[in-house]
Amino acid sequence: MSKREKKPRTPTAEDLAKAAQLEKLIPPANSMEPPLPFELSAHIRHLDGVTLRTREYLSGMPRIDMHPLQSLFLAATDLHGNGYAEEILGLLIHGAKAWDDPERLDVALRCIASAYSKPRLSHRKFMQERDEANTRNNP
Repeated sequence: MSKREKKPRTPTAEDLAKAAQLEKLIPPANSMEPPLPFELSAHIRHLDGVTLRTREYLSGMPRIDMHPLQSLFLAATDLHGNGYAEEILGLLIHGAKAWDDPERLDVALRCIASAYSKPRLSHRKFMQERDEANTRNNP
C-alpha cells in the first residue's frame, strides 16, 4: 500500500456523534432551494445579535483574507451562539455558494455540523468576555 492510500478505519464515537449531528442538519433534498434575493435581504436584516462580518458572509460577500471554510465556520458559530438553528441553513449554504455543487454542498454541511456540534458563544459575547478578561489582567 502506498503512502497516499489510507487504510479504512472504524468510526470512533466522536465520528458517529458528528454524523448524527450532520444528519439533523441535512434537510430532504427536495426542500433545499436557494433563497430569493428579497427573502435573503429580509432574513439577514432581521438577524439579531450577529456581527457585520456574519451578515456580509450571508449576503455572499465572504472575506478575501480568509479561507472560505473558515468564513463559513465563523458565520455558523456566530449564528449558533445567537440561538439560530437549522432554519438558518439556507442562508449559510447561500453564503458558501454551494447550491449547485454537490461536493461543495457536502463540505459546507460538514463544516456547519461541526460549528453546531457544541455550545458556542456569539461573537459579540465572546469579544466582550475577552475584553473584560484583558481589562482585569491588565489594569
